[in-house]
Amino acid sequence: MKNNYEGLPVAKNEILTAAFEDLTSEGLGVAKVDGYPLFVVDGLPGETATIKVTKLGKSYGFARIVERLTTSEDRIPTTDVLGTRVGTMPLQHMRYSAQLAFKQNMVVQDLKRIAKLPNIKVHETIGMSNPWGYRNKAQIPVRGKDGKLVTGFFRKGTHELIPMENFHIQDPKIDEAIIKVRDILQEYGIKPYDERKNIGNIRHIMVRRGYYTGEMMIVLVTRTAKLF
Repeated sequence: MKNNYEGLPVAKNEILTAAFEDLTSEGLGVAKVDGYPLFVVDGLPGETATIKVTKLGKSYGFARIVERLTTSEDRIPTTDVLGTRVGTMPLQHMRYSAQLAFKQNMVVQDLKRIAKLPNIKVHETIGMSNPWGYRNKAQIPVRGKDGKLVTGFFRKGTHELIPMENFHIQDPKIDEAIIKVRDILQEYGIKPYDERKNIGNIRHIMVRRGYYTGEMMIVLVTRTAKLF
């Protein structure tokens, strides 16, 4: 097999066994082959897996898990696999206390590498009693499917919309509002935006909800100044 770049220790579509050493800032597991990092969705430090290389770059590549061989003690059941596919919940498979420690370490490493401040004390991340349904703002894309308006989120790294109605990390009232607004737009025959043809109208539904008041602000992001 040939590499896209000469001198790389792995090739595209190669299947190998690797150990995850770290996480990226986006929550991807990091496995290294002769110092060359491969970023893998759903990999946790301390785990080993059979992986398949999917994409190569000069400095790093990407792979996917074929079979998990060992399991981290920080791994927990996934709430919704769609949240992993679109990247809205990239660490949902990781114990919350471990997530907090990961975020603390991210700040420590950024201070060392970027700010050149290695001796700054970084306190433990303050968590929540319930780390779900906490976001009070959402901007959700709208597209068309089978003649209907569909709301959801783009598959990570693409513009392919995956239909979703429960985002889990947003205030549930926001999820409900998005569905109601989408259905009203459908009732009035509003056309969804098609970015390939640059036609249609409604692009996003944005909702913000006041934590204390419960009041909502709804914004429609459109291609044109008028809906009709």
